[in-house]
Amino acid sequence: MRARFECSYCHARNTHEYLGFSAGLDFETKITFKENAPDLLRREFSSPKWKPQTPAMSGVTDCYQPIERQLQLTRRCLAVLAEFRNPVSIIIKNYLATRDINLLGELAAHHAVKVHFSINSLESGLARLILNKEVASFSIPTNLDKDEDMSRVVPDALAGCCPCGHRPA
Repeated sequence: MRARFECSYCHARNTHEYLGFSAGLDFETKITFKENAPDLLRREFSSPKWKPQTPAMSGVTDCYQPIERQLQLTRRCLAVLAEFRNPVSIIIKNYLATRDINLLGELAAHHAVKVHFSINSLESGLARLILNKEVASFSIPTNLDKDEDMSRVVPDALAGCCPCGHRPA
C-alpha cells in the first residue's frame, strides 16, 4: 500500500495508519508491497480448497503506481489470473495499464476482467491541479489540451480489448 499519486482526497490515507504509518508524510514517502504476490496467488489457485471468486485489484490504491514499471507485480498477477482464467476487477488512474493489454485481452476473451477508470475531474486542467505535478505527467496524457474532456483518459486500445467503465474519484 502507498499511493504515489498522493491524492489529498484519498480514503487510503487512513488505512495506512493501520500499518503504523502516518496518513500524511509516511503515506507519501513509504511504500509497502508483497513481492511474492504472484506466487501467493498461484498457490491459492492451485489449492484444492480454492473456491473461485473475483478479486479486486486497486481496492485501496491504484495497482499501476509508478513503481509498477520496475516491479511488474500487477503484470505478473494478471498473468497468473489469465493462466487460471480467474475473473478480476481492476480500478486504475493511468495509462500504464495499456502495457498489459495482451493479458487484459486474454482475460476478456474468457469474460474474466472489468476495468474501471477513477477520474478525479473530466476537465484535464483541473485534474492537473488536483494531482501533484509528477503524477499528473504520469497519469494524464500529455496530448490533452488543458480544457479537453478527461473521458479521453480511457485509452481506445484498452477499451477495445476489455470491458471498461468510469468511476468518479
